[in-house]
Order: sequence, then C-alpha cells, then structure tokens
Amino acid sequence: VRVYVLDAHGTPGVYFFSLDCDNWPAVTIAQKFFNLNYVYTKINFETQTDRHQLTAQRKENPHLAKYKWQTGKNSEKAQPGTLTFHLTERYNFFTKKKGKLVRGQVYHEPYDLVDVKCSEFTDAPLIWNNFSSPQRPPDLIHACRGVKIKAFSLVATDA
Repeated sequence: VRVYVLDAHGTPGVYFFSLDCDNWPAVTIAQKFFNLNYVYTKINFETQTDRHQLTAQRKENPHLAKYKWQTGKNSEKAQPGTLTFHLTERYNFFTKKKGKLVRGQVYHEPYDLVDVKCSEFTDAPLIWNNFSSPQRPPDLIHACRGVKIKAFSLVATDA
C-alpha cells in the first residue's frame, strides 16, 4: 500500500505504508538498510500461461488477499505525461530514519506493462493497514513481467 508524494523540492516519489513479501532475507534487508515498512506475509503465486492467481495471508490477520487475472500479449512502456507513467515510473521513495525524512533512489529500465483483465480482487492490504475499503474494484490495473532494480543509499531530504 503506497501513496504518491512530493518532497519540499518537488521531487516525486512514493511512501509505502507496507510492502508484503514472503522472503525473510529481503524483508530484513529492506527494514534494516532502507527503513521500509516490509511485512513478512505468506504468499502463494500460481501461473498457467497467461492466467495468474495470488493469495497472501498476514500472520494473525483473518483477511485473506486473493487476486486472479489474465494477461494479454501486448506490452508497452508508459509514456511521459500520462497517468500510467505517473503511477509506474517512480524512482524515489521516502521514509523516516531516526525521526527524519530520507529519500531512497532506485533505478530500473522502464516497465513493459502488459494488458490485464482482473477477475478477482480484494481490499485486504488496505484493511491490513487500517484504511477503509473503497467498496469498488480498482480503477487501473497493470502487470509487468519484471525488471532488475538497483537501489542506492538513503539521503536526507527536507520535509
């Protein structure tokens, strides 16, 4: 669960309320070195050609996250100035370290975004973070087959 933010200098980025992951080393590294709100979550991912299903369950939380979707064959990179570009091509994240705002920078090739038809979704991640449910399906859904990301050290920034 994330929000899109600008720092005092107008630098765009994201702030993560949570990042759910089923890899203990990744969770530990992200928490320790990047002060990110990673949460260890049991995740099951199944795929058959272009059909995918993901379920996620946080420990001691009754709300199960479940998603089913089908990907198309076409992919394209988001174009600057579009909503899709705004939502996907973020290269900074903000977090707090010792009570101060810090910025982390990442680099990756632009995402190749794939057409998606979602047949099942849940708002469990919002509930896990104590947000109310919007009681409606998502406005936009994107998928990506993956990119390699380089992460850089945290730097101080103004609030």
